[in-house]
Amino acid sequence: MTTLKDLSFLENIKLPSPPNIALRLLEVIKKDEFSYTEIALIIQYDPALTAKVLKVANSSFYSFPNKIGNIERALELIGVPAVKNIVFSFNLVDRFQLNRPDVFNIDYFWKKSIISAIGTELFTKHFNINNDDLFVAALLQDLGILILHSHHHEKYSRLIKEKNLTKTSIDVLEKKTFGFNHQELCAEVLEQWGLPESIYIPIRHHHHYENAPEAYRLSARILFLANALSSIYSDNEAFDKIDHFYNLIKNDLGIPPGDLESLIDQGGDRVIEICSLFQMSTKDIKPLATLLQEANEGLSALNLSYERLLNEYKKEKMQAEKLALELKEAVNRDYLTGLYNRRYLMDFL
Repeated sequence: MTTLKDLSFLENIKLPSPPNIALRLLEVIKKDEFSYTEIALIIQYDPALTAKVLKVANSSFYSFPNKIGNIERALELIGVPAVKNIVFSFNLVDRFQLNRPDVFNIDYFWKKSIISAIGTELFTKHFNINNDDLFVAALLQDLGILILHSHHHEKYSRLIKEKNLTKTSIDVLEKKTFGFNHQELCAEVLEQWGLPESIYIPIRHHHHYENAPEAYRLSARILFLANALSSIYSDNEAFDKIDHFYNLIKNDLGIPPGDLESLIDQGGDRVIEICSLFQMSTKDIKPLATLLQEANEGLSALNLSYERLLNEYKKEKMQAEKLALELKEAVNRDYLTGLYNRRYLMDFL
């Protein structure tokens, strides 16, 4: 077990980006003229690139008087040469990662991060607040998972297997193995990189927003809801999780199911729009009503399978008990005459 302050690798973190994003950035940068807005619109949908740009912009090399949490503003301040270096370096890291046989599922991670970020747009609108930092915070809130997987691949892969087998929360397993969980690691990294408190403090508490400082509690709550939304769309084959996270959002917001369905479907439409922009699959992004119906059907099928197995177990058990009685009876009787034998008599006496 260790502490976050002891992690020397935090200074040299290298994170992969989806190849489609890297290629799209390269296409834009190769043009004679491009705008920071154009670059920002691509970078803001990639957690790794977003983290790198904000790290550079908030570094001591530039020493800007105020901390920067806005991507376009960061790009304007660091300039074109620095932006090109960031893009080219991430493209190389991505090529290296893709050649590994145990490559991390970056598409799954990326899509989940995008859904979380889009979720903040929905929930800030629901709460009638304006907080641009929350989009970045949601995009980065699971960065700790990517860091742990990249630097402790075998150990973290074992944690995932244990989580799936035992249904133990990944936070609990991370804490037991590393001494901290992924949200604490992410918050520590972003704090060390100089990002604003409005980004890293809500991330630290987004699984238990009730423990967040009052000033950031609503922000942490929105991240909590956005994370639940991302779990509905990202794990749509885990039927119990869809139902769980749907009820979690419904109970937290306290709004009618119809209004919630409309709200969540708006997020699904935005995810399809963004995924299509980067030519990534959207086949798993379905209307909430469809997901819930499929989840109910899946759970019903699982229950039927469980009942079938239980009935087969009971049947096998009854047959085994019957066979045991027959064997016991056979041991106490003479094979030829059927009369009780010497063994039965000795046991009786």
